[in-house]
Amino acid sequence: MTNYDILYVVNFLSETSIPLNWAALLYKRGWNVAVLPVEPQRNQIQPEEFKIPVVEMGAYRRGDPRVIREIRQKIHQHGIRLVHVHANYSGGMASLAVLGNKFIYVVNTEHNPAWSFKKLGRLLNAISLFRGDYHCFNSNYTMRSLAWWERRLIRNVPAKIIYNGVLVQALEVEKQSKGAIYTKWGLSKEQFYVAKIATFKRQKDHNTLLKAIKLLAEQHLEIKLLLVGDGALRKMLENQVNKLGIANYVCFMGLLKREEVYQLLHILDVSVMTSRWEGFCNAIVESMAAGVPVLVSDIPTLKEVVGDAGLYFRAGDPVDLARKLEQLIIDKDIRTEYGNLARDRCFRLYDVEKAIEKYEGVYRFLLER
Repeated sequence: MTNYDILYVVNFLSETSIPLNWAALLYKRGWNVAVLPVEPQRNQIQPEEFKIPVVEMGAYRRGDPRVIREIRQKIHQHGIRLVHVHANYSGGMASLAVLGNKFIYVVNTEHNPAWSFKKLGRLLNAISLFRGDYHCFNSNYTMRSLAWWERRLIRNVPAKIIYNGVLVQALEVEKQSKGAIYTKWGLSKEQFYVAKIATFKRQKDHNTLLKAIKLLAEQHLEIKLLLVGDGALRKMLENQVNKLGIANYVCFMGLLKREEVYQLLHILDVSVMTSRWEGFCNAIVESMAAGVPVLVSDIPTLKEVVGDAGLYFRAGDPVDLARKLEQLIIDKDIRTEYGNLARDRCFRLYDVEKAIEKYEGVYRFLLER
C-alpha cells in the first residue's frame, strides 16, 4: 500500500475541479499527494485519466455513515499526515473521520459564502471549521460571510486569503489552436461573440442575460451569445430563449473540454457573468487571463476579484446590462482597454502558481512544526 503525505478529499473527480488541479500541480512539483473522491463518478472520466494518484472508495449513497469509516481506513492505510478538505459534504465527512486524531492535520479551504449553504451543508461545513488546523478562503468576501458562531470555531486557528488562481500558461498554449473552435461549431470570424461560462442554476442568473440579449436584438445589433455549461435549468432556459424570440442570437454549447474552453476564450469579444453571488468565479478570471473584456454584476465578490479591470452592471437589471453591452459592441477601443487591464490584473494576482506557492507554505507550516 503506497503512503502519501497529503490527501485531497473532494466530492468527485471532474476536469474542472479547482482542488484537483491544485493537487495535480503539487504532484508535478514533487509533493507526495493523492486525491480521494467521496462520491461515485457523475461522468465518464476515469481515475487513470488524471495525472495524480487516486485513492478509490466504495460506492455509497450521500450521507451513508460508512463513508466516514472508509475515509478513516484509507487515511490509516496510506499513512496520511495531512488532509485537505474543500466541499462541505466531503469535507465534513473527512473531518469527522479524523475527529479526535491529533496526529492528522486538516487544512480547510472555503470556496463559497457560508450563507449560501443549506442547513445540513452548513452543519457539515461547521465540522470542517471546528476540526481544521488551518483555514484558507478564496476571497475576502468568503471569509467575511462567516456568522459569529462560525468565526468562534476558528478564532484560535491560523487563516489566510488564497485566491484560486487559473492556469494562465495553459491558456496561452491554446491560443494557437483557437481556429478549431470556429471549425467545430461553424462560427464566423466576422460575428461579435459574447459568452457566459457557467452552470445553469439560479445563482448564475442566466435570465437577466437573456432579457438583455432580447433588448439588443430589438435594436438589430449583430451579436451572438455563446452559453457554455449545463445544469438543471437548461430546458427552462432553452424555453425562455424561444419565448423571447432570440433563438438566432443564442447558442447552447453544452459542456466543453478544458482546452476547448480555453480556445473559445481567445475568439470572444466580451465575457459576461450575471451571478447573484460568488465565492471567487474562476470562469471570469480565465476570461481576464485571455485578455477578454469582462462585464459582471456588481456583487461584492466580483468587485473584489475584477477590481478596476472590468465593467459592471446592476445585478438583476437587464436594461443596465444591455446598455453596457451596447457600449462594448460599439466601442472597440473600450474593449481593447479593458481587455488589457483584465489580462494584466490576472497575471499579477491570479496565476495558479502563486496560489500553489501559498498552499505549499501552509503545508510546510503544519508538517514541519
